[in-house]
Amino acid sequence: MLDPNKQALGIYEMICTTSDDRPNSGKTLDELLGRLKKWQEANPALTILKESEPAVLSAFLSESIVWLNSQRMELIHFRICDTVHDGIVIALLRGPRPLEDEVVLRILSEFRNSTSMARLYFPFQPFLGVLTREQVTEEIRSELQRLHAQFSPSPTGKIDERTQKIRSLICDLMHREGEKQPDPGRGPWSQIVFDELQEKEPITQAAWFGVLEHCKSLQQTSPSTKWKKRAADLVTALGKAQAASTMWRWLALGPTPGQPSEARSPIEDSDYQKGIVWCVALDSNRESAVAIADFGFACLRKIRMVGAVSQKVGFACV
Repeated sequence: MLDPNKQALGIYEMICTTSDDRPNSGKTLDELLGRLKKWQEANPALTILKESEPAVLSAFLSESIVWLNSQRMELIHFRICDTVHDGIVIALLRGPRPLEDEVVLRILSEFRNSTSMARLYFPFQPFLGVLTREQVTEEIRSELQRLHAQFSPSPTGKIDERTQKIRSLICDLMHREGEKQPDPGRGPWSQIVFDELQEKEPITQAAWFGVLEHCKSLQQTSPSTKWKKRAADLVTALGKAQAASTMWRWLALGPTPGQPSEARSPIEDSDYQKGIVWCVALDSNRESAVAIADFGFACLRKIRMVGAVSQKVGFACV
């Protein structure tokens, strides 16, 4: 039997040499789709792939992102990418179930690190759709967690429908039975903070809730004099020294505690964090300055392909 990897490579090379006449225009959409369907049915590479053994389909799928990333921003390369996309869909429909762990892990890792054609052409949502929670190993879960962070909403909480669907699929796959999920309106950081407050006596707890609600009310980067006066009164009611040490500890958690390095601080956390930074800044001492500086560095750390962990909180720290 021929090596499945060599057979898959041969099919890819055939795609590269037979995609130059792939239809990409028509008088109407229906005409274009009709021409494209006929072309796909006649393409020898896709025909061979449809008739290939499961091992070849698996090998094609495993290498597909590498092949996509090797293409350039030119017309012929777009056509090749379109045909590779067709091949991936065939491999997903006709390939083995479940997909091998090595194949799944490689695709997740390659996709996460991709910056070019694979992001545009790899059918990531259909790929996630053929996975099951039962086949998710710890290594696969780790990759899913990092991808989940990449598909997070913007710092203002905005997320498009397609991204949300992908994020939901990832979330469902990496979920463990019995695993604690953040409460509604909470992110990883604020969940830790509110969980800690649940252990405090009612009067102290209510006072801290007042501080946090005031923190959340701060919309601009720099607070008004009125906001700072109210914050000072709330902190004084708790006891300045005790409140300061608690807030230093909260900032020491970092903006995304327990999350992968690709995670941004969600709006559920950043709104609270910005206010806490300004509450800490009410005291002009070395400990507060260090706490704010360290938190600011963590917020302004750049995530590849995403941006800063939390730009607005980082600017508040500055």
